[in-house]
Order: sequence, then C-alpha cells, then structure tokens
Amino acid sequence: MSNQIVARIIGRFSKIILYIITVISYLKNLSSLVNKKHKKLAVKEDFRLSQKGIDWLEEWNTEAEIASSISQIAQKAVEILVDVPGMTQAHSRDFRRARPIFTLKDGTVIKIFINPANVKHIFLADSNNKMLFGGYVGWIDTKGLNQAIEKIKHSLTSTS
Repeated sequence: MSNQIVARIIGRFSKIILYIITVISYLKNLSSLVNKKHKKLAVKEDFRLSQKGIDWLEEWNTEAEIASSISQIAQKAVEILVDVPGMTQAHSRDFRRARPIFTLKDGTVIKIFINPANVKHIFLADSNNKMLFGGYVGWIDTKGLNQAIEKIKHSLTSTS
C-alpha cells in the first residue's frame, strides 16, 4: 500500500480507538451505579445491565482474523474504496456480521454490514474468509460508497 493510504487508515483508526475508550468509560460509570447500596431492586437491575454491557463489549471487541497478503485485484478494490470521501477504517468485529454480496475474479469476497444506525460498512475477505479491508462512510457519503461498489463490481468481477 502507498504511504498515503496507510496514513489515512492510521488516522481513521485513531478515531475508533477514541470511540472504544468512550464505551469503556461508559461501562465503568454504569458499574459504579451498581455499587450504590440504596435502592436494592435498582442495584439488581443495574447489575444485570452492567454484565450485559460487559458481555456486549467483549463480543463487540472481538477481532477478525486478518489476511497476511493481498492480491493485485483486491488491492485495486481497496484503492477504489479508500478514495471514497468520508471512508473510515471499520473495526474488524463487524466483519463476521457482514453478508457477502459478490466475489471478485481472484476469489475475494465483497461483504456489506449495515449497523443499527444505518451506517454502511464494506469488508473484503480473501478466499479463506480472512479480512483484507474494512471501512465505512457516514450517511452523507453513502452514495459515493455505493458508486465505488458498483465500480468494483463492474471492473473486477468475472462478468466484467
């Protein structure tokens, strides 16, 4: 990958780290509510919610297995995606939630995940279902992502 692509990915990765820190801080505050001794019924409810929050955080933060190499075709797809305005590196935890939409000439699978906030994520998986790329755009840039997906589909699949 070019230095410019790597720099963009690293810059956006730092945003994800800040989000994770915010979530952890929220969960710590939630668990501190559990320690209050008054309102016994509320404490029991808060404790269950706190454990659910911790379980969710562990599952949410489970990394996907990352591929160690990338084909030239997959690299072209990544270059198309990185050029989409607003493209931000996605956390690999959403990789397993993504559903395949098509396959490139080399066997790379293009996968889509739309989170509960209706934010579209795109992932590339190699033929062994290891993650090659993960990114997302905000609502305002979804049209650009859709155009990039169509460009990849028309130029890098076996039907092209």
